[in-house]
Amino acid sequence: MGILTLPAELSLECLNGLSIQDVVNVAQTCSGFRSLVLSNRLALLNTYNSHAIAAPRGSIIADISSQCLYKIAAKSAAVSKRLHSNSSQRRLVSTNQSLYDMSSLSLNPPWGDSSPLFFFLCENILAFQRARSASVVVLKCSPCDSGPSTWHRWTELDFEEELTHHNVQYSISQDGHSLIIASVACASMHLSVDEICLRDENFGRRKTHLKLLTQDTHRFSLAVGDPYVAMVFTERQILIINWRACVGAIYELEHPDWINDGPVLQGNLINEHVIGDVDSIVFRPGEHVAVSVSLNPRGITLHTIDIPSDMPDIQSFSTGISGWTIRVLSARSQFTHNFPYSNGFEKTFSLLGFRSRSASSWIFDIATEDVDHNPDPGTLCQWNRKVISSRHSIDLSTRCSKPERESLVRLLKLSEACEEEFDCIRRSWISGTAFQIVLPLDRFPILLPMFEDGHGRGGSFIHLDIPASLKNSVHQAKEVWKWWYITCLFDTLTGKLYVFFPTGIHVLQY
Repeated sequence: MGILTLPAELSLECLNGLSIQDVVNVAQTCSGFRSLVLSNRLALLNTYNSHAIAAPRGSIIADISSQCLYKIAAKSAAVSKRLHSNSSQRRLVSTNQSLYDMSSLSLNPPWGDSSPLFFFLCENILAFQRARSASVVVLKCSPCDSGPSTWHRWTELDFEEELTHHNVQYSISQDGHSLIIASVACASMHLSVDEICLRDENFGRRKTHLKLLTQDTHRFSLAVGDPYVAMVFTERQILIINWRACVGAIYELEHPDWINDGPVLQGNLINEHVIGDVDSIVFRPGEHVAVSVSLNPRGITLHTIDIPSDMPDIQSFSTGISGWTIRVLSARSQFTHNFPYSNGFEKTFSLLGFRSRSASSWIFDIATEDVDHNPDPGTLCQWNRKVISSRHSIDLSTRCSKPERESLVRLLKLSEACEEEFDCIRRSWISGTAFQIVLPLDRFPILLPMFEDGHGRGGSFIHLDIPASLKNSVHQAKEVWKWWYITCLFDTLTGKLYVFFPTGIHVLQY
């Protein structure tokens, strides 16, 4: 008797413990199993690596239909297989590319006059600030392979204070229908929270939830989620506001004793929302929980904080916080992690935030990069730099958790002409799935670390091949627009590379 002649629940038992790729392979080779998978969500939810399935923006896996779940899982497995098929001997070649002409957008100043910076990328939503412009541009992209190379929707959010730098952070609303933008005008220290509608029918509609004068300081960090925004002013002082409920308070985090001792740690935190040497804060998605992150001589310390539910009412458009009472806030738990010390290497950090491993398990990820500070000379006119990219994964649900570390090592060969510009091409993560690199020279290779994505293929550096026409565009842009930083964003979930030129944005599918 065949497996498919059994009742559905028994047939599904036969698929338990397989991987996502296994279930997709079975569904693609047998119409009977395909019907079973398309009509039963458990076929994929019972795989041992079901956590690798990323729910669409604003959705949760529990609410996704079995047909949609299969489509997402099949695409995730295909992208993972494609990206991890790279080897040191060959480069990944793009399968499709589009050019989005930015000159058609009525931006002020025009697109070619101001480089984009401080990026946000989530599925088909792309946002960024612009140099010499007090605004944020929000774009809703169409798929690379879906016809004309035009933006599906776009809008520009102008800040009221034009002649000052704005520190900006982004987040997607819990329902996925809005982009939340928190900004601080660094001259006046006004904190604002704006909500930008992402639905096609009302795309770009702006609602300002908060405008508040904060402390007169130039050392702070900024974080935003739904429904919270926070600013960290000193080692222990945190402003937390629920901008939807219009409640908030200033808290002083109780100073706990250090848990671990370790060697002196030196490094730089590569997080664009941090101004000065202060702590950072990260919100756990969909929960009233945050993690305070401190870089200190013993390592990096994480304090898990339960956000109080008794915060007092505030005026969302009030004059300031100078008269607010400072309350005491105790951390639920503390975890100190000592990173391996690498003599002769320069270390940088990126906070990747929370990553789900199951319905009840959240892992906090921190990326580090160690770059050989004193490279050895290789062949004539070449310098060899050793780069170690690592992802440190910490389960904060248990005090005794031992961080998991995944490290990737690559030897980069740079000409002497590139050596002085190495600091300008620092690779950095802007989220847990999006990677950023600036290209100062067209001959510098696009090498990106790919960590284990849940599909069991491990991690490696991938080498992206750039079409000859695009290389020529880089060379021409460097000659004509000398002030322009040609930045690339790579989305590891979709395999798309975004390259920002003075003429437009190239999107390549790998």
